[in-house]
Amino acid sequence: NPAVMTSHAASVTRSATSLLTSRLAVAGIALLFLGVSARLLTVEEMAVFAVYNTLCGLLTVVCSLGLLTTCLRLLPGFLARAGADGTRQAGKLLRFAMIVYVSGALFGTLTGWSAAEPLARLFLKDAAYASDLRAAALAAFAFGLYEASQLLLSGLQRFGAVSRYNVATALSQRVISLGLFFPFGLKGYLAGFALGSLAGAALGFSRMRPLLKTPSADANDSPGAAGPGAWLAYSMPFYADGYLRYFYMHADQLLVGVFLSPGDLSVYFIAKRFIQYGQVLVSSLVDPLTTKVAEIGQVDAGALPGAYGSSKRYFILLFVPLAVFLACLSPFLMTIVGGDRYLAGVAPLALLFLSLPFFAIFSHTTSFLYALGAPSERLRTNLVSSGTQAMG
Repeated sequence: NPAVMTSHAASVTRSATSLLTSRLAVAGIALLFLGVSARLLTVEEMAVFAVYNTLCGLLTVVCSLGLLTTCLRLLPGFLARAGADGTRQAGKLLRFAMIVYVSGALFGTLTGWSAAEPLARLFLKDAAYASDLRAAALAAFAFGLYEASQLLLSGLQRFGAVSRYNVATALSQRVISLGLFFPFGLKGYLAGFALGSLAGAALGFSRMRPLLKTPSADANDSPGAAGPGAWLAYSMPFYADGYLRYFYMHADQLLVGVFLSPGDLSVYFIAKRFIQYGQVLVSSLVDPLTTKVAEIGQVDAGALPGAYGSSKRYFILLFVPLAVFLACLSPFLMTIVGGDRYLAGVAPLALLFLSLPFFAIFSHTTSFLYALGAPSERLRTNLVSSGTQAMG
Protein backbone atom coordinates (compact mmCIF):
# COMPACT_ATOMS: atom_id res chain seq x y z
CA ASN A 1 0.00 0.00 0.00
CA PRO A 2 1.83 3.16 -1.20
CA ALA A 3 -0.04 5.42 1.19
CA VAL A 4 0.90 3.26 4.19
CA MET A 5 4.52 3.07 3.00
CA THR A 6 4.65 6.85 2.72
CA SER A 7 3.23 7.21 6.22
CA HIS A 8 5.81 4.81 7.68
CA ALA A 9 8.65 6.52 5.82
CA ALA A 10 7.54 9.93 7.06
CA SER A 11 7.39 8.66 10.63
CA VAL A 12 10.90 7.18 10.45
CA THR A 13 12.22 10.35 8.79
CA ARG A 14 10.78 12.60 11.50
CA SER A 15 12.16 10.42 14.26
CA ALA A 16 15.57 10.07 12.61
CA THR A 17 15.77 13.82 11.98
CA SER A 18 14.96 14.58 15.60
CA LEU A 19 17.53 12.09 16.90
CA LEU A 20 20.14 13.13 14.35
CA THR A 21 19.79 16.83 15.15
CA SER A 22 20.12 16.25 18.88
CA ARG A 23 23.00 13.80 18.56
CA LEU A 24 24.92 16.07 16.20
CA ALA A 25 24.47 18.83 18.77
CA VAL A 26 25.70 16.47 21.49
CA ALA A 27 28.67 15.43 19.32
CA GLY A 28 29.58 19.09 18.83
CA ILE A 29 29.35 19.73 22.56
CA ALA A 30 31.36 16.59 23.31
CA LEU A 31 34.11 17.42 20.79
CA LEU A 32 34.50 20.93 22.17
CA PHE A 33 34.65 19.54 25.68
CA LEU A 34 37.08 16.81 24.60
CA GLY A 35 39.45 19.45 23.27
CA VAL A 36 39.30 21.30 26.59
CA SER A 37 39.70 18.07 28.58
CA ALA A 38 42.69 16.91 26.52
CA ARG A 39 44.49 20.05 27.60
CA LEU A 40 43.33 20.07 31.22
CA LEU A 41 43.87 16.41 32.08
CA THR A 42 47.21 14.69 32.15
CA VAL A 43 47.72 11.71 29.85
CA GLU A 44 47.28 9.39 32.86
CA GLU A 45 44.05 11.12 33.93
CA MET A 46 42.72 10.80 30.38
CA ALA A 47 43.48 7.08 30.60
CA VAL A 48 41.31 6.89 33.76
CA PHE A 49 38.50 8.55 31.82
CA ALA A 50 39.01 5.99 29.04
CA VAL A 51 38.47 3.21 31.61
CA TYR A 52 35.32 5.03 32.80
CA ASN A 53 34.08 5.03 29.19
CA THR A 54 34.74 1.29 28.98
CA LEU A 55 32.83 0.64 32.22
CA CYS A 56 29.84 2.64 30.98
CA GLY A 57 29.35 0.42 27.96
CA LEU A 58 30.03 -2.81 29.80
CA LEU A 59 27.60 -2.08 32.65
CA THR A 60 24.61 -1.74 30.33
CA VAL A 61 25.45 -5.01 28.58
CA VAL A 62 26.12 -7.08 31.69
CA CYS A 63 23.31 -5.87 33.95
CA SER A 64 20.29 -5.71 31.66
CA LEU A 65 20.12 -9.50 30.96
CA GLY A 66 19.01 -8.52 27.46
CA LEU A 67 15.72 -7.04 28.72
CA LEU A 68 16.41 -3.50 27.48
CA THR A 69 16.80 -4.93 23.98
CA THR A 70 13.64 -6.98 24.45
CA CYS A 71 11.82 -3.75 25.29
CA LEU A 72 13.00 -2.20 22.03
CA ARG A 73 11.71 -5.27 20.22
CA LEU A 74 8.33 -5.79 21.94
CA LEU A 75 7.13 -2.43 23.25
CA PRO A 76 6.27 -0.90 19.82
CA GLY A 77 4.11 -3.91 18.98
CA PHE A 78 2.36 -3.88 22.38
CA LEU A 79 1.54 -0.20 22.09
CA ALA A 80 0.37 -0.54 18.47
CA ARG A 81 -2.49 -2.81 19.58
CA ALA A 82 -5.95 -1.37 19.90
CA GLY A 83 -7.37 -1.29 23.43
CA ALA A 84 -5.89 -1.33 26.88
CA ASP A 85 -4.40 -4.83 26.79
CA GLY A 86 -1.29 -3.77 24.85
CA THR A 87 -0.72 -0.82 27.19
CA ARG A 88 -0.96 -3.04 30.25
CA GLN A 89 1.44 -5.55 28.75
CA ALA A 90 3.89 -2.77 27.88
CA GLY A 91 3.75 -1.40 31.41
CA LYS A 92 4.40 -4.80 32.90
CA LEU A 93 7.44 -5.41 30.70
CA LEU A 94 8.77 -1.92 31.36
CA ARG A 95 8.56 -2.34 35.13
CA PHE A 96 10.25 -5.73 35.07
CA ALA A 97 13.09 -4.54 32.83
CA MET A 98 13.76 -1.56 35.09
CA ILE A 99 13.82 -3.64 38.28
CA VAL A 100 16.23 -6.16 36.77
CA TYR A 101 18.51 -3.52 35.31
CA VAL A 102 18.77 -1.32 38.41
CA SER A 103 19.42 -4.36 40.62
CA GLY A 104 22.07 -5.66 38.26
CA ALA A 105 23.71 -2.25 37.90
CA LEU A 106 24.00 -1.90 41.69
CA PHE A 107 25.64 -5.31 41.91
CA GLY A 108 27.97 -4.52 39.00
CA THR A 109 29.00 -1.21 40.55
CA LEU A 110 29.81 -2.88 43.86
CA THR A 111 31.88 -5.46 41.98
CA GLY A 112 33.78 -2.75 40.14
CA TRP A 113 34.35 -0.88 43.40
CA SER A 114 35.76 -4.01 45.05
CA ALA A 115 37.98 -4.82 42.07
CA ALA A 116 39.38 -1.29 41.70
CA GLU A 117 42.95 -2.21 42.62
CA PRO A 118 43.40 -5.11 40.17
CA LEU A 119 41.65 -3.07 37.46
CA ALA A 120 44.05 -0.18 38.10
CA ARG A 121 47.04 -2.51 37.77
CA LEU A 122 45.57 -4.05 34.60
CA PHE A 123 44.64 -0.88 32.69
CA LEU A 124 46.75 1.85 34.30
CA LYS A 125 49.73 -0.24 35.45
CA ASP A 126 49.60 1.34 38.91
CA ALA A 127 47.37 0.44 41.88
CA ALA A 128 47.60 4.08 43.04
CA TYR A 129 44.75 4.88 40.64
CA ALA A 130 42.33 2.56 42.50
CA SER A 131 40.49 5.45 44.19
CA ASP A 132 40.00 7.14 40.83
CA LEU A 133 38.56 3.92 39.40
CA ARG A 134 36.14 3.69 42.32
CA ALA A 135 34.90 7.16 41.41
CA ALA A 136 34.69 6.00 37.78
CA ALA A 137 32.58 2.98 38.82
CA LEU A 138 30.07 5.24 40.62
CA ALA A 139 29.94 7.60 37.64
CA ALA A 140 29.39 4.61 35.31
CA PHE A 141 26.43 3.51 37.44
CA ALA A 142 24.84 6.96 37.04
CA PHE A 143 25.46 6.89 33.30
CA GLY A 144 23.99 3.40 33.09
CA LEU A 145 20.71 4.66 34.56
CA TYR A 146 20.64 7.45 31.99
CA GLU A 147 21.43 5.04 29.14
CA ALA A 148 18.64 2.70 30.25
CA SER A 149 16.14 5.56 30.31
CA GLN A 150 17.15 6.53 26.76
CA LEU A 151 16.76 2.98 25.46
CA LEU A 152 13.37 2.53 27.09
CA LEU A 153 12.10 5.85 25.74
CA SER A 154 13.26 4.74 22.29
CA GLY A 155 11.27 1.53 22.71
CA LEU A 156 8.24 3.69 23.48
CA GLN A 157 9.04 5.73 20.32
CA ARG A 158 9.34 8.96 22.33
CA PHE A 159 12.12 10.21 20.11
CA GLY A 160 11.39 13.87 20.72
CA ALA A 161 11.94 13.37 24.44
CA VAL A 162 15.06 11.30 23.76
CA SER A 163 16.47 14.15 21.67
CA ARG A 164 15.74 16.89 24.20
CA TYR A 165 17.04 14.93 27.17
CA ASN A 166 20.14 13.91 25.24
CA VAL A 167 21.17 17.53 24.66
CA ALA A 168 20.24 18.64 28.17
CA THR A 169 22.20 15.79 29.75
CA ALA A 170 25.28 16.35 27.58
CA LEU A 171 25.38 20.03 28.53
CA SER A 172 24.84 19.40 32.23
CA GLN A 173 27.50 16.64 32.33
CA ARG A 174 30.13 18.86 30.77
CA VAL A 175 29.36 22.08 32.59
CA ILE A 176 29.21 20.42 36.02
CA SER A 177 32.39 18.42 35.28
CA LEU A 178 34.37 21.52 34.44
CA GLY A 179 32.98 23.31 37.48
CA LEU A 180 34.03 20.49 39.80
CA PHE A 181 37.39 19.75 38.16
CA PHE A 182 39.19 22.85 39.37
CA PRO A 183 38.44 22.45 43.09
CA PHE A 184 38.41 18.60 43.22
CA GLY A 185 40.53 17.38 40.30
CA LEU A 186 39.76 14.15 38.44
CA LYS A 187 37.27 12.89 41.03
CA GLY A 188 35.29 16.12 40.68
CA TYR A 189 35.44 15.72 36.91
CA LEU A 190 33.89 12.25 37.17
CA ALA A 191 31.36 13.44 39.76
CA GLY A 192 30.16 16.06 37.28
CA PHE A 193 29.44 13.37 34.72
CA ALA A 194 27.60 11.37 37.36
CA LEU A 195 25.38 14.29 38.44
CA GLY A 196 24.54 15.21 34.84
CA SER A 197 23.70 11.59 34.04
CA LEU A 198 21.42 11.30 37.08
CA ALA A 199 19.56 14.44 35.99
CA GLY A 200 19.02 12.94 32.52
CA ALA A 201 17.87 9.63 34.00
CA ALA A 202 15.35 11.43 36.24
CA LEU A 203 13.90 13.24 33.22
CA GLY A 204 13.62 10.00 31.25
CA PHE A 205 12.03 7.88 33.96
CA SER A 206 9.56 10.66 34.83
CA ARG A 207 8.34 10.57 31.23
CA MET A 208 7.54 6.85 31.61
CA ARG A 209 5.61 7.28 34.87
CA PRO A 210 2.07 6.99 33.37
CA LEU A 211 2.92 3.69 31.69
CA LEU A 212 4.67 2.39 34.80
CA LYS A 213 1.46 2.93 36.78
CA THR A 214 -0.69 0.78 34.49
CA PRO A 215 -1.97 -2.48 36.02
CA SER A 216 -0.42 -5.77 34.98
CA ALA A 217 -1.84 -7.45 31.89
CA ASP A 218 -3.08 -11.00 31.66
CA ALA A 219 -0.93 -13.41 29.66
CA ASN A 220 -1.84 -13.76 25.99
CA ASP A 221 -0.38 -15.35 22.89
CA SER A 222 2.02 -12.52 22.00
CA PRO A 223 5.77 -13.21 22.10
CA GLY A 224 7.06 -12.77 25.61
CA ALA A 225 3.63 -12.02 27.03
CA ALA A 226 3.61 -14.86 29.55
CA GLY A 227 5.47 -12.92 32.22
CA PRO A 228 8.94 -12.49 33.74
CA GLY A 229 10.15 -16.07 33.20
CA ALA A 230 9.21 -16.05 29.53
CA TRP A 231 10.68 -12.58 29.04
CA LEU A 232 13.99 -13.68 30.53
CA ALA A 233 14.10 -16.75 28.28
CA TYR A 234 13.20 -14.58 25.28
CA SER A 235 15.97 -12.11 26.21
CA MET A 236 18.84 -14.58 26.56
CA PRO A 237 19.87 -14.51 22.88
CA PHE A 238 19.79 -10.70 23.03
CA TYR A 239 21.91 -10.87 26.19
CA ALA A 240 24.54 -13.02 24.50
CA ASP A 241 24.33 -10.82 21.43
CA GLY A 242 25.00 -7.76 23.61
CA TYR A 243 28.35 -9.21 24.70
CA LEU A 244 29.28 -9.92 21.09
CA ARG A 245 28.34 -6.42 19.97
CA TYR A 246 30.22 -4.89 22.88
CA PHE A 247 33.40 -6.81 22.20
CA TYR A 248 33.47 -6.28 18.46
CA MET A 249 32.91 -2.54 19.02
CA HIS A 250 35.18 -2.10 22.07
CA ALA A 251 37.65 -4.98 22.14
CA ASP A 252 40.27 -2.80 20.44
CA GLN A 253 40.24 -0.26 23.28
CA LEU A 254 40.28 -3.05 25.87
CA LEU A 255 43.34 -4.62 24.22
CA VAL A 256 45.15 -1.29 24.06
CA GLY A 257 44.45 -0.75 27.76
CA VAL A 258 45.61 -4.22 28.78
CA PHE A 259 48.77 -4.55 26.68
CA LEU A 260 50.00 -0.98 26.11
CA SER A 261 50.80 1.96 28.36
CA PRO A 262 48.30 4.47 29.84
CA GLY A 263 49.70 7.03 27.37
CA ASP A 264 48.87 4.76 24.43
CA LEU A 265 45.40 4.18 25.88
CA SER A 266 44.83 7.95 26.08
CA VAL A 267 45.91 8.50 22.46
CA TYR A 268 43.72 5.67 21.19
CA PHE A 269 40.80 6.84 23.33
CA ILE A 270 40.91 10.31 21.74
CA ALA A 271 40.93 8.74 18.26
CA LYS A 272 38.18 6.27 19.19
CA ARG A 273 35.91 9.07 20.41
CA PHE A 274 35.59 10.35 16.84
CA ILE A 275 34.44 7.01 15.46
CA GLN A 276 32.04 6.66 18.40
CA TYR A 277 30.41 9.90 17.30
CA GLY A 278 30.15 8.40 13.81
CA GLN A 279 28.50 5.34 15.31
CA VAL A 280 26.08 7.65 17.12
CA LEU A 281 25.13 9.03 13.71
CA VAL A 282 24.42 5.48 12.55
CA SER A 283 22.31 4.73 15.63
CA SER A 284 20.33 7.95 15.09
CA LEU A 285 19.08 6.39 11.87
CA VAL A 286 18.92 2.77 13.01
CA ASP A 287 17.01 3.31 16.29
CA PRO A 288 13.80 4.78 14.80
CA LEU A 289 14.08 2.43 11.82
CA THR A 290 14.23 -0.60 14.13
CA THR A 291 11.21 0.32 16.22
CA LYS A 292 9.18 1.23 13.13
CA VAL A 293 10.10 -2.06 11.44
CA ALA A 294 9.00 -3.93 14.59
CA GLU A 295 5.65 -2.14 14.38
CA ILE A 296 5.24 -2.67 10.62
CA GLY A 297 6.04 -6.35 11.03
CA GLN A 298 2.86 -6.74 13.09
CA VAL A 299 0.50 -4.46 11.17
CA ASP A 300 1.72 -4.34 7.52
CA ALA A 301 4.33 -7.02 6.81
CA GLY A 302 3.99 -6.59 3.03
CA ALA A 303 5.66 -3.19 3.21
CA LEU A 304 8.92 -4.59 4.61
CA PRO A 305 10.84 -5.56 1.40
CA GLY A 306 10.46 -2.05 -0.02
CA ALA A 307 11.48 -0.49 3.28
CA TYR A 308 14.62 -2.63 3.42
CA GLY A 309 15.78 -1.82 -0.11
CA SER A 310 15.18 1.91 0.00
CA SER A 311 16.73 2.39 3.44
CA LYS A 312 19.83 0.37 2.51
CA ARG A 313 20.46 2.58 -0.54
CA TYR A 314 20.19 5.62 1.69
CA PHE A 315 22.76 4.22 4.11
CA ILE A 316 25.28 3.47 1.33
CA LEU A 317 24.93 6.88 -0.33
CA LEU A 318 25.34 8.66 2.98
CA PHE A 319 28.14 6.81 4.74
CA VAL A 320 30.60 5.90 1.96
CA PRO A 321 31.46 9.48 0.91
CA LEU A 322 31.23 10.70 4.51
CA ALA A 323 33.80 8.15 5.69
CA VAL A 324 36.29 9.07 2.95
CA PHE A 325 35.91 12.77 3.70
CA LEU A 326 36.42 12.28 7.45
CA ALA A 327 39.45 10.03 6.92
CA CYS A 328 41.09 12.83 4.94
CA LEU A 329 40.41 15.20 7.84
CA SER A 330 42.08 12.97 10.44
CA PRO A 331 45.30 15.03 10.87
CA PHE A 332 43.31 18.23 11.24
CA LEU A 333 40.85 16.73 13.72
CA MET A 334 43.52 15.22 15.98
CA THR A 335 45.47 18.49 15.98
CA ILE A 336 42.46 20.62 16.85
CA VAL A 337 41.01 18.34 19.52
CA GLY A 338 44.02 16.58 21.02
CA GLY A 339 46.95 18.88 20.36
CA ASP A 340 50.51 17.82 19.60
CA ARG A 341 50.76 15.09 22.23
CA TYR A 342 47.91 13.12 20.60
CA LEU A 343 49.12 13.25 16.95
CA ALA A 344 50.13 9.58 17.13
CA GLY A 345 46.41 8.84 16.79
CA VAL A 346 46.12 10.18 13.20
CA ALA A 347 46.64 6.85 11.39
CA PRO A 348 44.34 4.84 13.72
CA LEU A 349 41.67 7.53 13.34
CA ALA A 350 41.79 7.41 9.52
CA LEU A 351 41.42 3.62 9.55
CA LEU A 352 38.56 3.82 12.03
CA PHE A 353 36.73 6.32 9.83
CA LEU A 354 37.08 4.05 6.79
CA SER A 355 35.38 1.27 8.77
CA LEU A 356 32.25 3.38 9.30
CA PRO A 357 30.33 2.38 6.09
CA PHE A 358 30.76 -1.32 6.92
CA PHE A 359 29.45 -0.71 10.43
CA ALA A 360 26.49 1.27 9.07
CA ILE A 361 25.44 -1.35 6.53
CA PHE A 362 25.87 -4.15 9.06
CA SER A 363 23.79 -2.23 11.62
CA HIS A 364 21.07 -1.60 9.02
CA THR A 365 20.83 -5.29 8.12
CA THR A 366 20.87 -6.54 11.71
CA SER A 367 18.16 -4.01 12.64
CA PHE A 368 15.76 -5.85 10.34
CA LEU A 369 16.86 -9.22 11.72
CA TYR A 370 16.43 -7.88 15.24
CA ALA A 371 12.97 -6.45 14.61
CA LEU A 372 11.56 -9.36 12.61
CA GLY A 373 13.47 -12.56 13.20
CA ALA A 374 13.87 -14.76 16.22
CA PRO A 375 16.41 -13.42 18.75
CA SER A 376 18.76 -16.28 17.88
CA GLU A 377 19.03 -15.07 14.25
CA ARG A 378 20.70 -11.79 15.20
CA LEU A 379 22.87 -13.66 17.69
CA ARG A 380 24.16 -15.96 14.94
CA THR A 381 24.85 -12.98 12.68
CA ASN A 382 26.85 -11.16 15.33
CA LEU A 383 28.67 -14.37 16.29
CA VAL A 384 29.91 -14.69 12.70
CA SER A 385 30.88 -11.00 12.66
CA SER A 386 32.75 -11.20 15.97
CA GLY A 387 34.52 -14.40 14.96
CA THR A 388 35.63 -12.88 11.65
CA GLN A 389 36.90 -9.78 13.44
CA ALA A 390 38.81 -11.88 15.98
CA MET A 391 40.51 -13.88 13.22
CA GLY A 392 41.44 -10.60 11.52
